[in-house]
Amino acid sequence: MIDHHNTLITCAGSEIGIAIAKILAQSNNHLILVDEKYPPTYDKFIQELTNLNIPHLVLEIDLAETNERQWLHTEIAATFGELHGMVFLCPNSFSSDPPITSAVIDSIMQQCIKIPTQLTQELSSLFVDPSSIVLLTPPVNTVSHQAAYALCERSIHSAMQILLNELGPEIRVNTISSNNIQSTPTKDAKPVPKIPLNRYGTPREVAYVVDYLLSSKSSYINNQVVKVNGGSDSSE
Repeated sequence: MIDHHNTLITCAGSEIGIAIAKILAQSNNHLILVDEKYPPTYDKFIQELTNLNIPHLVLEIDLAETNERQWLHTEIAATFGELHGMVFLCPNSFSSDPPITSAVIDSIMQQCIKIPTQLTQELSSLFVDPSSIVLLTPPVNTVSHQAAYALCERSIHSAMQILLNELGPEIRVNTISSNNIQSTPTKDAKPVPKIPLNRYGTPREVAYVVDYLLSSKSSYINNQVVKVNGGSDSSE
């Protein structure tokens, strides 16, 4: 019986990605951290992992490129040999709510369906039984990005169905649909009456749900959409 899990996290340089990595590191996960470009502040987090003797692999990869996904497979196989989990966090590429044009639809389909399904298919030989995959919608607030978010949410759910049809029964796939998430609030954070919990959520609160869905504690949870939104699908 293994005493750790090898887990891949995409968009690992994002605020939610870092929160997920920190929680998973505490749960005895060895981490494969992937992003297209890491922020300069990421070095501090990597040093924390090193100081804690958490095995990790940090890669800058454009997952839209086939040759880079193949390189990722090679690096994981050479460093860890196998995968027990994957966290696919769709990137948030919208600074405002864009009109739903054909270009926007193509971009969302690429980020939320094509890339996660292709990535999983190409890494499938590395997954061991049992394994768990968690797909996350982009971390946005639904009022400022309402139309785009709704399309992203439907798209990532479609990706889940594709993977469930293609993967074996020992690989669970679930989705986290999160919104109303902001940075860790300050003590003087204002209440948000339109959210039933009266506040925004934090990246850490999303990370705890990811940790649960990857663990054996959720071994009978499959093909589910878990909403992490404070009880509401809208915000101010």
